[in-house]
Amino acid sequence: MSKTRNEVVADHLITVGRITSAAAHTAHGYFYLPMVIRRLRTSHRHLVPEGREIITVTREDALGRPFAEYRLVARKQAFPNPPAFLTKSVRKAA
Repeated sequence: MSKTRNEVVADHLITVGRITSAAAHTAHGYFYLPMVIRRLRTSHRHLVPEGREIITVTREDALGRPFAEYRLVARKQAFPNPPAFLTKSVRKAA
């Protein structure tokens, strides 16, 4: 059985650590990487290792045009000051 697009991109992020739309197209023949990344952040979160997050870094090509690079990083790097819903401790109402 072949892997789904979500599984292939998740595996790429785990092994390489980053991916761009150009890399996804060249290596895997996939178009529209943002849709896959969105799924990995939401409904397919189970494919991303525990304690890791996918962040978006805006980069520029040789002509100065922006493009997105997606990176798999430790949660502490992604959220140096995490919002309350990401922390395990919840404040008790007084």
